[in-house]
Amino acid sequence: MRSTTTPPQNSQDALILFPNGEQANKVEADDEILELLERYKNAIEEEAQFRSNAEDLRTQLMARMGKAQEITRGGDVLATWRSSSSTRRLDVQALKLAHPEIAEKFMLTSPGNRRFVLRSRL
Repeated sequence: MRSTTTPPQNSQDALILFPNGEQANKVEADDEILELLERYKNAIEEEAQFRSNAEDLRTQLMARMGKAQEITRGGDVLATWRSSSSTRRLDVQALKLAHPEIAEKFMLTSPGNRRFVLRSRL
C-alpha cells in the first residue's frame, strides 16, 4: 500500500509521518523495492568498511599522540584528545534495591520507536 502523502526526505521525516506501524499491514516487494533493499544493504556494508577504516586511522593518530592532548602544525591545532569532565549519575539499580517504593514513584514509561531492520539476505 503506497502512501499519498509527500514522501519523507530523510528517516526522521519518515518517523514523524509514520510513527506507528500496523501489525497486519504489509508491503509486497516489487522490483523497485528489491533494488532499494539491495542498494541499502550495500550502503550499510560500505559504511561499515568506512567506519572500520576511520577507526584504524583514529587509532594510529591516538598512538602517535600518546599522552599529548593536541596535534598542532605551525601553531594551529589540528586535533585534540582530551579527557572529558567527570559526571555524576543516579545508580537506578541500587536505588531500586535500597528503596523500591521510592524508585517506583519516579518511574517513567517511554513509548517504543519504530526500527527499520533488514530481515533476510538479498
